[in-house]
Amino acid sequence: MKQGLKETLDLFFSIVDSLDLGVKLTETFGINVKWSEMIKEELLQFLTYLAASDGEISMDESTFLFEYLDVDFSPIKINEYICENNTYSVEFEEEPPTSLKVMVQIDNAFYEQEMDIRTTTSEALIEVYRRIGKAFIQCDGVEDEQEKGNLKIFLRTMREYAFDNLEVHKTPVKTGYGKKPRKVSKNDTVENMDCDVEAPKKEG
Repeated sequence: MKQGLKETLDLFFSIVDSLDLGVKLTETFGINVKWSEMIKEELLQFLTYLAASDGEISMDESTFLFEYLDVDFSPIKINEYICENNTYSVEFEEEPPTSLKVMVQIDNAFYEQEMDIRTTTSEALIEVYRRIGKAFIQCDGVEDEQEKGNLKIFLRTMREYAFDNLEVHKTPVKTGYGKKPRKVSKNDTVENMDCDVEAPKKEG
């Protein structure tokens, strides 16, 4: 475990829970869960998306989810989660997380009140995704090119949404990410509970 990353995540979750977001989440998005829990669930979706990228879900990736998100999923459970939630799909990678949409609204509200904002909450969230995504694709000892490509695709989706919707401190959109992976159909769920499993392929 990278202790610095773990401490950053814990601090971030603590900060967002200290914000008064109850009304905004419930009225705007129909969400009735703790703010940090929603972000953790969306990070889980994001990391399972990355887990499927190289075609195999490893025990190292399973351990990573437990250490950083307190999610106790075996490789087969990760595979089932991907299939049930359609997280390894073009549709998923092109839709920004709800948490980012909320944070953009918060940043814009701060801007309207003429508050001096040097770093937006949106930028902070994108940085959390970047750091945990990079650590995740390195956790099994091999940075697969497909994993790196999909990480860039998802971060681009987030940055573009922030760029298009933030009124101030717009997040730069990096270019040169390359083409999206070929669209393919999803494999059937496999049965092995105790070892690395073949991941579903991208749908869409």
